[in-house]
Amino acid sequence: MQKKLYVLYILVLAVLVAWFIASTGKHNAMKYGKMEPITHNELRIVDAYARASSPTAKVGAIFFVIENGTDQDVHLTAAKSNIAGKVELHTHIDKGDGIMAMVEIEGGVEVEAGDRSKFKRGGNHVMLMGLGQSLKTGDQVEIELIFDGKAMPVTVTVDNERKAAMAHAH
Repeated sequence: MQKKLYVLYILVLAVLVAWFIASTGKHNAMKYGKMEPITHNELRIVDAYARASSPTAKVGAIFFVIENGTDQDVHLTAAKSNIAGKVELHTHIDKGDGIMAMVEIEGGVEVEAGDRSKFKRGGNHVMLMGLGQSLKTGDQVEIELIFDGKAMPVTVTVDNERKAAMAHAH
């Protein structure tokens, strides 16, 4: 009888530990910016915003998340907008000695089926060069993202007040 109680005690303890680990993992996923699984079956652009460093800046940037809920990999090869003389896909690279450089992404960005790609400050982004107008908070910017030769129109809101997402050390 005592052995059965001991086994039952161990079983209950194991269930409680498993529940605790699972619930803590979900909390940490939210805390550290990991995203929930994609539950739609289409290609979406979410959380898009544009910004410029000052009202008179001739350059700006656009940030967003690509959610590929399809069963096919997609390839973002370019971006277009008539508010800038030149629009490129950019990223930052470490040139060594702590020096970061912004460069054009050669060949574009592939997003696997069921996956996401974040275009964020300090990483991949759409660079607007030779702006024909200032980017004021609240303005709407029309861009086209070119996926596998097909244009996807996206309306982006300018948010010059938005802070960069914080990186977390693990």
